[in-house]
Amino acid sequence: MFVDMFITEVIQSSVKQLSSEIVTEQNASVENQSNANMPMQQSTLPYVESVEGSVNCGKQDPNHQEQKMLQCKTLHQDLNQIARQTYQPSILNLDIMYVKFHSVSLGTACLRTFAKANPGLHMFSIAWKELTDHSFEAVIESERELKTVSLVECEHLYTSSIIKLGISCQHLQNIDLKGVNFIQDPAITALVSSGNVRKLSLAESDITDVALRNIVRYGKDKLEDLDLSWCENITEDGLNEIATACSQLRSLTLRRCPATANTLKLLSENCPLLTSLNLSGIGSMNEDVVISCHWVTRLDLLEQLDLSWNLWVTNDGVSTVLQSCIFLRHLSLGGNKMLTSKPYLPMISDVAKWRRSQAVLRFKIQERRFLQDHPESNTGDSSDEEYEDLFLPHRSTSYASELRYLNLEYCDMVNDIHLGELVAVCRGTLHIVGYYGEAVEPAWIAARMGSLFLAPSGIVV
Repeated sequence: MFVDMFITEVIQSSVKQLSSEIVTEQNASVENQSNANMPMQQSTLPYVESVEGSVNCGKQDPNHQEQKMLQCKTLHQDLNQIARQTYQPSILNLDIMYVKFHSVSLGTACLRTFAKANPGLHMFSIAWKELTDHSFEAVIESERELKTVSLVECEHLYTSSIIKLGISCQHLQNIDLKGVNFIQDPAITALVSSGNVRKLSLAESDITDVALRNIVRYGKDKLEDLDLSWCENITEDGLNEIATACSQLRSLTLRRCPATANTLKLLSENCPLLTSLNLSGIGSMNEDVVISCHWVTRLDLLEQLDLSWNLWVTNDGVSTVLQSCIFLRHLSLGGNKMLTSKPYLPMISDVAKWRRSQAVLRFKIQERRFLQDHPESNTGDSSDEEYEDLFLPHRSTSYASELRYLNLEYCDMVNDIHLGELVAVCRGTLHIVGYYGEAVEPAWIAARMGSLFLAPSGIVV
């Protein structure tokens, strides 16, 4: 930037100087010619009236003017050449995830030119479906210091270019190959063989258990984040090896993977540092250890948990999660048809006392409505002293106190009125996603058919 500003300033000043010289010479020529032709007695008259042939007085030798402009152009070229020889770009991070090239040839040319001019990248991110092995290999040849690579949805990349990436870039730590569908086991072996990989996303790839074993072999001591979502060719055996050996894992995504009760048990025993776990849609399991979710009691550092679309998730299991994971902030339970409102209501402090208060309010509403309709029945007696028993609840400080996000999409048996009540009690500290994906609004008192009523005191079980 400073070099560009310097070049621009020098060029502008040079052009101004040359232009000034041209104008000065023109004025001098005009003045000389006018002095030669102007009579002394008419010196006070206007120039055009006293000079014969005044229309030609401002003409300059065209060859001389052309020579001056040529000098200006030559200076501009020389300065650009000097800049190219002395300025070295030092860009470290390049994120073009949302850049769309007008053509494949243009995109390829841009990538090659940039990589050749700037060989010191540490981070490179792109999501271009037209990126080919040949184009990507041209980038790799220049970028040997890469530490972070994201190639999301680059579906025209194959095993050969990823192998070259692993061989050429030995400092890789963060690798995202989500949606690079056709890479196979040799590519993963090349990537993790350096032993430096900390974050690895292989979602939707064609890897098998061979790749998982090599991940364990080379990366078990440093790997912290692993995404195996929708890897259809891996088996329980490979997942169990990961769960047994990768003790440094902080985040693990097994969406639509063939995990079993044994896999979950091994995770709870060997991966105590997990803070994020995605088990969405892993299948139906009937073992008691899974249904009760006792395996989660050892994962007390969990902050994010996704159990959506699993038929084995029950009310008791969710209660176990909310009681055991005291740091849990994000819980997704969408699509679980067996769940009701029961596991979440304990987030309201002293629910029983709140239900008694609701009963009093419900009675008072009915009493006032009756007296309005039958004023002759008003004897002056009132049950207002019962208002002393009213209780305004607050959020529990011992049950799911850190929870900030709860997703209950397509949970058929959950009571929406209870959810609105819960959001109201939490006073802005809890966001709940309802059945159709909408945010649940707070509601101490719900509205129905133009009237007001309190949430039902019964708990759906």
